[in-house]
Amino acid sequence: MRLYKKHTDNPFKEHVNLKLPIDETYILSELSKTAFKLYLFVREYSFRDEGFIIFDFALAKAICKFKQDKSVYNALSELVSKEILASSKDSIEYYYNPRYIGNEKE
Repeated sequence: MRLYKKHTDNPFKEHVNLKLPIDETYILSELSKTAFKLYLFVREYSFRDEGFIIFDFALAKAICKFKQDKSVYNALSELVSKEILASSKDSIEYYYNPRYIGNEKE
C-alpha cells in the first residue's frame, strides 16, 4: 500500500519552531479512534531524530491493541493525509510535523 507522496526531504522544516495554534487543534479531534490511538503511540513511543521517526509496525500494533495489520495501515494513512506525518523513501521512517508531535521526546 502506498501512503501518498514519498518525500526525500523533510516537508515540515518550516514548522520546527511553531506551536500548534488553538484553531488547528480541531484536526486532532477529527481523527478516527484508530488514528488517534496511533497518534498517541507515535508521540509516546516512537524514536525521534532530525525531524523523522522510526516507526516500529509490530510494536505499534501491540501497544495500540490492533488486531489487524489493516488497522495500522489505515491509521498511518489518515495521519499522513492530515499532514501529521509524511512518508519518506524508507518504509520505516516518517517525517513528523513538530506542531503535532513536538520537537523532541521529553
